[in-house]
Amino acid sequence: MERITVQEGADEASVRAFLDAEWVSLDPEPWTGGRCVIRAERETELFGVATCSISAGVAHLSELMVKAGERNSGIGAQLLVAFEEWAATHRAHKLTLNTRRDGPAQRFYERHGWQVDHVLEKHYLRTDYVIMVKWPPA
Repeated sequence: MERITVQEGADEASVRAFLDAEWVSLDPEPWTGGRCVIRAERETELFGVATCSISAGVAHLSELMVKAGERNSGIGAQLLVAFEEWAATHRAHKLTLNTRRDGPAQRFYERHGWQVDHVLEKHYLRTDYVIMVKWPPA
C-alpha cells in the first residue's frame, strides 16, 4: 500500500509543479493566475488593505478592510475601484467576493454594482454568507 501523509502549511514548490502538470492533462485551457495586495497609506500609516487573486480569468477579492476610525470616508470605495482596475488589467471576465449576508458590507458592494450570485448557508462560523459577482464591461 502507498504511504499517504498529511501536512499543514505552505504549498511547496514540488506540489505546485505536480498540480500544474496534472491540471494540463485534464483541462488544456491556461489557468494562469496571480495575487496582489492593495494598500491605502498616509505617510507611514497603513489604514486600508485589499487582497485579491486571479485564476483563469476570475478575479477574487479576498479581503477589503479599512481601519475603524477611517471607515465611511471613501477609502473602501477607492480600494474596491483599485481592485476592479487591477482585475481589468489582468483581463478578468468575472469578479467575485464572499461577504456576510445582509450585513453592511453586502450593501456597500451592491451600491458599487455587485450582485448576489448565491447564498452559502451557515458557512463561516455557522453564519450565512453570499457570493457576490460583478461582470466587467465586455
